[in-house]
Amino acid sequence: MGALLLEIAKPRVQALPPASMARRLVGTDWLAFCYAVYRTGLVAVVYDCLRWHTGSVPEDVLDWLRTQYFQLLARHRCLREEVDRVTTALASRGVPVLLFKGPALDEVAIGAPVRLFSDLDIMVSREDLQTAAGVLGQLGYAPAGGDHPFHLRLVRRDGMFPLMVEVHFDLFDPQRSYFPDVQAIWQRSAQSEVFHSCLVPELTDHLLLVAMQLPQHHWSPRLVVDIGRMVFYRAEQIDWEALAVRARAWGMRSVCGAALHLVASLLDVPLPAAAQAFAQPENYSQRVQWNAAARASADQFFRPYSRLAPLAACLVVDRAEKVPGLVLGQLMRGPGMDSKWDGIRGIARRVFHGAAAVPALGRIMIASLLARPPLRQPVPRVEPSSWS
Repeated sequence: MGALLLEIAKPRVQALPPASMARRLVGTDWLAFCYAVYRTGLVAVVYDCLRWHTGSVPEDVLDWLRTQYFQLLARHRCLREEVDRVTTALASRGVPVLLFKGPALDEVAIGAPVRLFSDLDIMVSREDLQTAAGVLGQLGYAPAGGDHPFHLRLVRRDGMFPLMVEVHFDLFDPQRSYFPDVQAIWQRSAQSEVFHSCLVPELTDHLLLVAMQLPQHHWSPRLVVDIGRMVFYRAEQIDWEALAVRARAWGMRSVCGAALHLVASLLDVPLPAAAQAFAQPENYSQRVQWNAAARASADQFFRPYSRLAPLAACLVVDRAEKVPGLVLGQLMRGPGMDSKWDGIRGIARRVFHGAAAVPALGRIMIASLLARPPLRQPVPRVEPSSWS
């Protein structure tokens, strides 16, 4: 089922002739496929593809996909309205707002009918943080989650479902030494054309900020698909030279290079010539990082949990000395918040859980000694307007 899901996740899938897609659907275990779709958060992408193949997809499967899609659409519209409500209220108090991550991807027009996101991420200046917290308090939000080094987390629980807003005043990741230039991001931002009263990052900055989330989300297929679509649809508008310069300056050369290589090799996204060199690893350490990230992401298309994904989240950093601390922190936290990860038994479970990834990591390290991971050659671009 993973192979079919991966094929549908590729941006070029809409260009396939109907007969070709129909052949791919023959013999599908639809129960396992629906579980994989739900688990990876790719419901909208899958429904948008399969709704045109009613003769090849069982009716009950299409009904399930349709139900999931419209539930997602309703939540998405509710969150979009909340974005407008929050940003308008902040603007009325003279607080500039920069919208990024989940909802801001609507601004990028990456071909997805609707995206799954669970919270709202906005950024304000440090000077405006207290004012922003007061405004959100008047809108029904209350602090949640304690102190955090770069954002304030607030939750409103009086609606159809809990709504969380993360008010960022910085964007750094001290564990991985990612340090985006926040002042420059503000200066390059532009007025949103989709949402009221807020700014959105310049496209190249936006791509970097999405890539920055990959390790935190264990190289999630949903984020990989987002990046693949950004590159596929907007490659001509991305400043690739600036992206390379900013990634190195922000300590994100490895994660951005691995992300571009991943979407090219896994999702068949053609990279422009200006991005080809940046997407290639420069040394053995980066070959290990690239291969670990690719394996961790690909695993999640095919199985419920990738043992390698938590370790891959610790490996893809520019500063190798950060890796031991990241791995230790990952082992101490465990992959979930369930009570089974608490106490002495939880510590043992976490250690064995991490050790289970060692064989796969060892194979990657040996393979990386032999050759760098292959990068697919650019393929002829199919313009969306020509799709049938």
